[in-house]
Amino acid sequence: MLLTREYVAMVFSLLEQGDLDGYFERYVDKDVQWTITGTNVLFGTYTSRHEFIEKVINKLKISLVGGIKMIIHHIYIDGNTAIVEME
Repeated sequence: MLLTREYVAMVFSLLEQGDLDGYFERYVDKDVQWTITGTNVLFGTYTSRHEFIEKVINKLKISLVGGIKMIIHHIYIDGNTAIVEME
C-alpha cells in the first residue's frame, strides 16, 4: 500500500476528534513498545498497547481538563515513512 497524506490525515483525525480509544484499537499494535524519554512522571518503556493506555493515556485523561485532543499542523511523507507534527 502506498502511504498517502490523505491516509495519514484520516488515521490521525481520530486524535483530533479526541477518540484515543478508537485510534489505539485500530492503529496501534497490541505488542507495541513505546518509550517516553526525559524526567517526567510518565517516562519509561511500555511493552504493550494495554500497558501504555493504562499507565500513560488514562493518567493523562484524568489530569487534563477536557481530555486529550490533538491538533495536526503538518504531515510529511517520504516513501513509506510519515511524520506528523501535532500539539
